[in-house]
Amino acid sequence: MVKYVDEKFLGMIVLVVSKPQGLAALQSIHKAVGERVAVVTCDDKQDIGRSCFADILNYCRQNDLDFHVLTGASLNQFLIDNKPGFCFVSGWYWMIDERALDACHMGCFGVHNSLLPAYRGGAPLVWSMINGEAQVGATIFRMTKGMDDGEILHQWKIDVEPHWVITDVLDSIESSVAEEIGLIVVRYLNGGISLRAQSDIGVSYAPQRREGDSEVNWGMSAEDIFNHSRALQPPYPRLYFVKKDQKCQIYNLQKAPFRCFGKSGKVLAYIEAGLVVKCGVNNTDGVIISDIRFEESPDVNLLDSRYFTIGAVL
Repeated sequence: MVKYVDEKFLGMIVLVVSKPQGLAALQSIHKAVGERVAVVTCDDKQDIGRSCFADILNYCRQNDLDFHVLTGASLNQFLIDNKPGFCFVSGWYWMIDERALDACHMGCFGVHNSLLPAYRGGAPLVWSMINGEAQVGATIFRMTKGMDDGEILHQWKIDVEPHWVITDVLDSIESSVAEEIGLIVVRYLNGGISLRAQSDIGVSYAPQRREGDSEVNWGMSAEDIFNHSRALQPPYPRLYFVKKDQKCQIYNLQKAPFRCFGKSGKVLAYIEAGLVVKCGVNNTDGVIISDIRFEESPDVNLLDSRYFTIGAVL
């Protein structure tokens, strides 16, 4: 792999990373550009199932890389003080202010899990899956004081298979990023890639999601509920409903291949495939749920004991 030409480069490369995608980017970029790398991460060890803090720390120790654990304000000051040549960000929780962005000679770039300009803002991949997008992706873009509106360096486009849940999409995106991002950064540093402005067509924004946003609305169509269930899988809060003051999490759900009648949310039948529940308003939609568990007792599938009464409304 051809690396950047040192005499063209001013300052170190700062990689601000967390989570699996950030770790993959760190490894790929470090392998491509060599040793002039400083790594910043946040202490997210409490984020069980998603944190890569230990792996990032070990990688830096094994490769003798400059390593820092920072938060929002301290990262801003770190960039201002060090004036890096290039900065890459993945999995950071805080805004980077304009002075810190301007301190990066060749720019500060982030990866956003959407095909910008679509789904600027929070939880872009979750919203893409909820809305049933047939194609999703990731974008490396130059960070500005605006909301995910900077120039584009590179995009990956992923065709979503009908049976995929969000973890399948994440795996596909992370694999693509890990394979190519090092070469892309090297080409940019060498002047081999030109940035392009985002289109004014197809712009959309989405908010960060809260845990309460994952409560199922039985008035939605079967298609919409199915898309919610595909999107709301670990590492994100599962789709759920509350029954008898207990949060019941939906682990597996499919659209019913037959017509269903009655009040939205009503339990219609137990069949071999699972629990049939009416959904939608003024239509014949229904869903089949094959796995429901109490949040506090995740080892027990409630359908094994026929916990829900036929005719009850969930």
